Amino acid sequence: CLWSHHYRQKQFLLSIIDTLIENYLYFGADTESNDPLDQMRSPTDSKTRHYAVAATAFVGALAVLLAVLSRLPSLPPEHREKITLPRDLDTAKEMATVLSVYAETHRSSVMAAFCCTYVFLQTFSVPGSVFLSFLSGAVFGLFPGFCLTIISATLGPCLAYLISSFIGRGIANRLFPDRMAAFGAKLQEHRQHLMNYMLFLRITPLVPNWFVNLASPLFGVPLRTFAVATFFGIMPATFFHVQAGVTLHAMQNARDYLDLRVILTLFAIGAVVILPTLKPVQRLLDRVLTGASSSASHQTVKSSSADKQTTKK
Repeated sequence: CLWSHHYRQKQFLLSIIDTLIENYLYFGADTESNDPLDQMRSPTDSKTRHYAVAATAFVGALAVLLAVLSRLPSLPPEHREKITLPRDLDTAKEMATVLSVYAETHRSSVMAAFCCTYVFLQTFSVPGSVFLSFLSGAVFGLFPGFCLTIISATLGPCLAYLISSFIGRGIANRLFPDRMAAFGAKLQEHRQHLMNYMLFLRITPLVPNWFVNLASPLFGVPLRTFAVATFFGIMPATFFHVQAGVTLHAMQNARDYLDLRVILTLFAIGAVVILPTLKPVQRLLDRVLTGASSSASHQTVKSSSADKQTTKK
């Protein structure tokens, strides 16, 4: 009944958006209030408000996703039952077969549905985005699928960053105290080279992406640094995923693409990014650059002396 009429759909989405904006404007402030009513609120009230923000964000995002999916063309029953969130390789293959047919005639609608679903999964750390990356290569091709996946995989973590900046501190400290302490110490150690370190985290699979999304705003990582590092850092792994999706129907196992060559490539790229920030490497580079500079200066002095002697003669 909710999605049968456009008017009801629009009114529902508007009410969700109004509630979302109101809650974020009210609960987003970190400054202390002088209002006696605010000071009388108990920690339980604050926790309840945090849960309300999380639930509102989730319901609002889900409503937008359903609105986009409702714009897809009508599917026959045998195709409709195959459209689901892919959790294994066989499901992804069946979806790729169906979506490839509809992408030929309704390409923009299928792209919009793909991007919204991917952003939703990334924002709320729902498993399944890897199989969507496979689907993008199988349905849209290598270059279009890569571009769509990169944009979606950057926007989703940025939304997760914003949500975590409002409600993530209490949840993260309560559920992952040791991991949060270790992550904060590493960030403080690499604070002068924060972009390099964030790129390293995104390129290598050492720290789960969902935890980076959750913890980064809580330790003062700027959104610009977070977004740029995410955009460029996920490119190597995303390319391998989409490239594997181009030959999706030939894959026998979801881990076939993750061979030793891919893993070594990711760690090699991560090493290139993080090595210049390490102190031993910095000292070595300083010595090399200082030696090169002194050698160049000495050569310049010798040339100048030779020119003067030539001028005297």
